[in-house]
Parts: sequence; structure tokens; C-alpha cells
Amino acid sequence: MSFLRALAVLVLLGAPVLFGALPAHAQAPALPAESAPADQSNDLLRAFDLLVAGDLAGALAIADAALARNPDELFARVIRGLVLMELGRAPEAEAEANRLIAAAPDEPGAWTLRARARLAQGRLDGALADANSAVRVDPTNATALVVRGAIRLQADDPSTALADFAQALAAEPDNADAARGQAMAQLELGRAPEALRTLEAAPPQAADAPALLVLRAQVLRALGRPAEAAEAVQAALAQDAALPPALYERARLHGAAGRLDQAQADLDAALAAAPAYFGALVYRCVVRARRNDAAWAADCRAASGMTEAPPADRALADVAQAGVALLRRAPAEARPHLAAALALNPRDAMAQWLDGLVREGSGDAEGARTAFAQARVVRPQIEALATDLFGPDLPRPRAR
Repeated sequence: MSFLRALAVLVLLGAPVLFGALPAHAQAPALPAESAPADQSNDLLRAFDLLVAGDLAGALAIADAALARNPDELFARVIRGLVLMELGRAPEAEAEANRLIAAAPDEPGAWTLRARARLAQGRLDGALADANSAVRVDPTNATALVVRGAIRLQADDPSTALADFAQALAAEPDNADAARGQAMAQLELGRAPEALRTLEAAPPQAADAPALLVLRAQVLRALGRPAEAAEAVQAALAQDAALPPALYERARLHGAAGRLDQAQADLDAALAAAPAYFGALVYRCVVRARRNDAAWAADCRAASGMTEAPPADRALADVAQAGVALLRRAPAEARPHLAAALALNPRDAMAQWLDGLVREGSGDAEGARTAFAQARVVRPQIEALATDLFGPDLPRPRAR
């Protein structure tokens, strides 16, 4: 079943919940001679090339035709499942993964495909169980480790995610997705200098990829180097002027500097290109509130209505509304949103921090100290992150 190795180089294809696009240098594995007639094998290799090039319709047409001739052609099913993930059709991709698992349960790529599909549907527990199965099948499979690390990042568990990415890099030192994941986990843990070193050591062929440039900008912003961060964002936008993550990151730079009109313009552009971009919608809610634009409430309601998003993401909508309530000096309005956020994600450091501010404002000094301490355990730089997100008008803790 070695042709399922295709999953090992393609499983991260275009997944917004993971790390983005397939490396341009990815190559299809050789198909075993018995898997398909020569003409069909050539067709499937062509479908693979189309998939790499972003011609999803072409790749899907070839895969569907191959499956119509032979429903047991697993390489075609691999391609079909990955195209469906790229098209945002996660339930259908999960169905393809189920068929792959039934046919080849010893292939880690089949499990990682289903893990991705479940993660895209907000089913973190199922996604993590599948990623664990992939790692049990092959403990040194870098792709399986990267996928598990990505799931743990989504679950707000950067410490264990960091261990997965480190194992992936030990198995494949030139794995760009593992390097990017390691940097993301380090950044989440407040270890921005380490994250920058990780990115600087990333494989040369990935260093100028837009996704790496955007992440570099995030790290530089965390290090208090906004000019260099802006340069990294502009380098990404030079490759794709409508790249939503780059527009979002530039909006964050504008917002941190108080350039709220420019921040909203970039968020508007990001959402025009990707209407379901959850983070951009949540941040636009905050930016509009800081600009005293009443439309902030509509953005937050729209984000709250995205029930297909993972719980940790949905918690952000309530965190945003709680922060806006504190900006408006209405802490009583923040309480139900914080309760909702912490119910969705008990480890949400921003929700814990804002909860501490509300408690301190109500005279609950002990509860505030506990909340602040819990937030700092998860995110050591949480106070700076809160100011970066909500601006200088967010209350500061009185107790230190």
C-alpha cells in the first residue's frame, strides 16, 4: 500500500486549521505496479500534479473517473479526499478517509486525513484520537506528528504540541511544516526569541513561503519589532496581494499602533477574500468597537454563529465581546461571555485574564489573583497580548 505515502506529503494541503499550502517541490510517490494499469497510473500521477498546482477541478475529475472504473483504487481515493479537504467539504473527506482506513488500517496517512477532516468540523477529541492512531502505527512519521501537534495547538495545549513538532523535526529535519509548527508553539508559550531562531533555521526552500513570512511577522511583532514585522508582511503580500492571513497580520500591526482605520481596511479586504475567516471577523469586531462603530456587534454575532468552527475558536468570539464590554466599562456584560468562553475552552488564557480584570473590578481580589496566575501559566506574556489585541484602554490589573 506504499502509494498511500502520497498522504505523507499532501496531508497538510490547504488546510486553514493546520499550516497551509503544499510545498511546491512535493513529488508523488511511485505507484506499485499492481495498483493500477499503466495508463491509469499515469492519469493519477497527472492528477497529483494538478493537485499540487491548485487545479482542484482537474484533479477531482481524474480521481472520480478512476474510481468509477475501479472503486478500490486507493491512490485515486487519496487524491479525492485531499481535494475535498481543500474545497472545504470536510464531511465528504472524512467519508473517503473512512474507506481508506477500512482498506489500509496500517497506513498512518489514512488516519491523519481523517484527523484533519474531523478537526475541520470542530471535533477535537476525534481528531486527536485519529492522530494518536497514526502515531501508533508509525511513531516516527513526521506528518502524523505534525498533524497531532496542530490539533494540540487548536486545543490550546502548546507544550505538548511543541513536543510533537520536535519529534517530527528529529524524524525529518527538513520538514517545513514541523518547523513552522514548532515556531507557532514557541510563540504561544511566550518564547518568541526561540520561535525566531526556529524560523531562521527553516529549510531554505520554505523560508520565502508566504505562510512562513506571515508567521515571522507574528514573531517579530511579539518581540516588539514592528518595522521588521511589517517588512515580512509586505514580502508575503508581494507574492499574493489578497492573502488573507497577511492582510490580517498587517491589520494587527495597524491596530497595535492605533491606526484603526487602516486596520479595518485590511480586515475588510481579508474577509472579502475569505468570508469565513474567523480570526479576521473577531478582530474586526474589536477594531470596530475601538473606533466606536456600532457594527462591531454584528461582527461578533456573526462569529458566534459559526458553529462549525472548533470550540477553541468559537470561544474567541465570546472573549472579544467580553473585552469590548470592558472597553465600554460594562463589566457586568462581560461576565456571561467569559463564562461561555471558558465553558468552550477552559484553558483560554485571554478569557482567564479578562475574568481576572472583572473580578478585580468587583472587589474579588483573591479570585482575580487566581485568574491572572492561571492565564500566565498558559500564556506568560498574556498582559502584553491583551493590550495588543484590545488597545491601551483595556483596564490593567492593579495587583502585581
